Amino acid sequence: MRLRYVVAALPLALGACGGDDEGGSPDAEPAIDAEVPDAAPPDAIPEGPVTVTVSSEGAPIMGIDIVFNNPDGTVNGVEQTGSTGQASRDLQIGGSATIVVDTGEGMVGITFAAVEPGDNLEFEFDPPPPTDAGDFSATLPGAFAGATSYEVSLGCTTVGNSAPDALGGDIPSDCLGSDSTIDAFASAYDADGDLVAYDHVKDVAVASGGTTNLVFDAWQTAGSPFTLTFTNTPTGVPGAGMETSWLVDGVGFEGFGGGGGPPTAGTLTVQSAYPAGGFAEQMRYTVFYQMGAEATDGFGVIAAAHADAPATATHDLGALSLPGISSASASASDGRVEVAFTPGSSLAAADGGLVLLGWADTTPGTVTDQWFVLVPPDLPATWELPEMPDDVSGFIPGAGATFETPTVIFAEGDYIDGYDEWRGGAGFFLFGRSIYDGMPAGGVFRATIGGELPGG
Repeated sequence: MRLRYVVAALPLALGACGGDDEGGSPDAEPAIDAEVPDAAPPDAIPEGPVTVTVSSEGAPIMGIDIVFNNPDGTVNGVEQTGSTGQASRDLQIGGSATIVVDTGEGMVGITFAAVEPGDNLEFEFDPPPPTDAGDFSATLPGAFAGATSYEVSLGCTTVGNSAPDALGGDIPSDCLGSDSTIDAFASAYDADGDLVAYDHVKDVAVASGGTTNLVFDAWQTAGSPFTLTFTNTPTGVPGAGMETSWLVDGVGFEGFGGGGGPPTAGTLTVQSAYPAGGFAEQMRYTVFYQMGAEATDGFGVIAAAHADAPATATHDLGALSLPGISSASASASDGRVEVAFTPGSSLAAADGGLVLLGWADTTPGTVTDQWFVLVPPDLPATWELPEMPDDVSGFIPGAGATFETPTVIFAEGDYIDGYDEWRGGAGFFLFGRSIYDGMPAGGVFRATIGGELPGG
């Protein structure tokens, strides 16, 4: 990570003449009548253009308000995105840029804090939709005893039915593997929603201009075990839960999940499984754990991606865990929103943070406005969000605004290039789409969460 707040100006060294030095005269004229340039002020801060681009489904959006703020949070100006979806303004290092949108149900702010001159910041509300690659029908191996519902997944899309027939649908283009074939996973669930049987097919060629038939031959009930071990587990961690997913020819499939109870002698073991028969080609998992005996100790997340499908994996949880965040709150005074949180120790090892907060101006408990803020790892524990101008007064909390407990997340990925890449979009995409976006095989991601858990 690079130091961002740099004062990049030095005073010019100017020679003086005159005085009582030997060989000189207080009345002597300079030998050369040259102009001496003014010295640059020692506290000059670099300034330059910061550009924000707003798009949705691959197309630029014009007419969106972008509020640009100075490093002290005061308003520098408001610009609207043009036909290219862009708005730009000169800012000093440490300023911010906020996208403000009226959704019709409330206001939403999206802030890039601690920007640098030359930044080109992009935000896409929705990715481009996939194209239609055809359609498919699925033939399952009949009913399975105790099953009350059935699903077939192509990775990017899933269809279901209460009976093991009439299963089919469209094939979106992002379900196609790197060889342009499709892979499919069939599941049978009981009345409690628990998986009781499965089957899979791989490398099925897509029928051009027709329906691709997926034939599953036999239900399976046993999986291949996967064991994840955490060593040096911090004291008080009561256990962990795991969500898994598998890559099959580059397409992601939801995994079996898993979990583990209290650690033994500092070792925490989390169990899951693979489908038998070699369906999974690469393993990915996200582990969620409480950082201490109480929920107020905060929560941690570890995610990793493997180049293959190992039967075991081990991580040093003591070394990976970022400091816990035990509390978070939000309030407003004079139209400025203040966020406060309590980290266990310095979060400087993080790439950056993400603050999520919402409030209601009239009816408590009914969130009408939301703010999503990318922040640097050295954010003060009490911090005022940027000032919003009268031009976007609908986004200024009223005197009677009631705030929800905010969510405060700080994270680090061994494949993320510090806050430069975090504010460049990695922070929003990781939590807005998939935590595996941009994660290479062998990559490890870790996060600490305080306040309200995402999703309530």
